Amino acid sequence: MKRFLSTLFFYTISIGIFAQTQYDYYDDSAVAGGADRVLNTFVIIFLIVIAFVVIIFIFGGISKIMYEFSPQKEIDKQKKEKEEREKQEKIRKEQEHQKALLALPEKTVCLSIEGRPHFVELAYHRIHTEMIAICLYSVDKILWDGTDITSQVGSTEKLFNYIYGKHYKTRWPGSGGLYELVVSKYCTDLAKKSSAITFRIEFTIRGEFNPQKLQIMHHTYDGLRDDHISRDIKCLEFVLYDGDEIQTHLVNGKPLCLPYEGYNSFPKL
Repeated sequence: MKRFLSTLFFYTISIGIFAQTQYDYYDDSAVAGGADRVLNTFVIIFLIVIAFVVIIFIFGGISKIMYEFSPQKEIDKQKKEKEEREKQEKIRKEQEHQKALLALPEKTVCLSIEGRPHFVELAYHRIHTEMIAICLYSVDKILWDGTDITSQVGSTEKLFNYIYGKHYKTRWPGSGGLYELVVSKYCTDLAKKSSAITFRIEFTIRGEFNPQKLQIMHHTYDGLRDDHISRDIKCLEFVLYDGDEIQTHLVNGKPLCLPYEGYNSFPKL
């Protein structure tokens, strides 16, 4: 069998060597004419492309000239000037607001907030938990100088993960900060069963304190893939007062979090 295949292969190669190509039946002028036709085809295609580009530039120039003399140019110009004036006005008002605040005397606000503690994990892509943040499962009562101001204080929706990510960087190179919250059903159940405790927070403002300008930051989290239960996490480390974000608990310039070594509780603790 091997001898037969070798013989067949040898004869196939021999036929390929001695066989004439189609160009052997042509004279030199016929072969050259074929090459010229191919070259001419490429030249024609190139000229068509050049003509197409030139037409585009011509139409673009005509459109630009028509726009220069059209009423739309004036409308766009007025719109752009209006946006610039509004931008400058916003900057001016912000500067005046900051100047007015700096002119007011500083005041330290002390609040006692009663609620149930909750833990959230700060992780990188739910793979590695490196910090545990203390938040709240519920806010039951807020006292200011012995006055209950709970009904006056509002709340605002904020993504805690991006806020924490400004302060903590993960150990994994090139992965950014700890920008993902991991909240397990186990931790939520513990928060529901835990007793309410009182947290004391302090922050400095300028002027008189207005409870209606205070907002507790919270984030509605949809939970892990095993339960999909929505949970409202409240944070005391960051509050908003008069639209400004205030850090209330600081340890060495960072929010109050506990270091944690190991993997997170996803999907179960």
